[in-house]
Amino acid sequence: AWEWKLETEERWWSPVAYKLWETPIADTAPPVADLEIHVDDRMGYEQALQRARQNGKLDVELRVTLADGSIRWLAETGHVERSPDGHRMLGVVQDITDRNVSETRLRLLLGELQHRVRNILGVVRSVVSRSVEHATNIEDLASHLDGRLANLGRTQAILTRTSEAVVDLEEVLRDEILAVAADEGQVSLSGPPIRLYGDAAQTVALALHELTTNAVKYGALAEPHGQLTVHWRVATTARGPRLSLVWKETGVRALDTRPSRSGFGRELLERGLPCELRATTLIEFVPGGVRAT
Repeated sequence: AWEWKLETEERWWSPVAYKLWETPIADTAPPVADLEIHVDDRMGYEQALQRARQNGKLDVELRVTLADGSIRWLAETGHVERSPDGHRMLGVVQDITDRNVSETRLRLLLGELQHRVRNILGVVRSVVSRSVEHATNIEDLASHLDGRLANLGRTQAILTRTSEAVVDLEEVLRDEILAVAADEGQVSLSGPPIRLYGDAAQTVALALHELTTNAVKYGALAEPHGQLTVHWRVATTARGPRLSLVWKETGVRALDTRPSRSGFGRELLERGLPCELRATTLIEFVPGGVRAT
C-alpha cells in the first residue's frame, strides 16, 4: 500500500512497497526521480502520475531495474480522495512479473499455434488435391484419404505433446506399423534416436505412411513370409550430417518391377521429399520387393 499527498508531494509506503521497489525503508518514500525505473518506462510513468493528478485515478504498469540487473514488473493503481490536509491518493503496488512472463509465453504459443494451423491446412489441401488427381474411383479416393488424414492426425498428436513440436523417427515408424496391424515378426527397425521437428516430421511421416500402405497392399506386409527392414543412420557428408534411411522389402512373390503408373506416394517420395527437405531419393522395384532410399 502507499499514500501520496498531492499538495505537499509527501509519500508513504508500506514495508512491502519498499521491498518491491528494492529501496531501503525510510520515514518517507523516495522521490520519483530516485527510483530505478527502466529507461523505456520512466516517461510513461511520470505522464501517468500527471494524468492521475487531473482525473483522480492511477493505473499503470512499469519495469524496475533491480540491483542484480534483472527486471521486475510492477502495477500501480490508486484513486484520489479528500482528507483533512487536502487531497491524497491511496493505492497499491503489485509484483506482476510472473503474470507478464506467462502472458508473453501465451502470445508466443498462440503465434506458433496459428503458424501450425496454417501449415497443416495447406498440407491437407495438397493431400486432398493430389489424392483426387491420382484416384481411380470413389472407393479408392475414400480409402487413401482416410489413411493419409489419419497419418497427419497421429503426427500432430505427437508434435503437440510438448512445446518443442518434435517427434522421434522410430515412434513415427512404429505408429504406422501399429496402425496397419502388421505382424511384428515381419518388421525390423534399427537406427539411432532421431528427432524430427515441425514440417519435416510431417513430411517424413506422410512418406513413411505411403510406403507402409504400399507394403500392406502389394508388398512385403501382404505376404505371409514377407519381410520389411528399415534402417537409418546419420551420414557425414560435404553438406554436413544427413539422415540416411533405407526401406527394404523382401519375400514378395509377384512384384511389377516396371510399374507404369505413378501414384501419390511415389510422387511424394520422388518429388515431394526433394522439394520439402532437399532430400535425395531413390525407389527401386526389384525382384523380391521394393527398396527405397
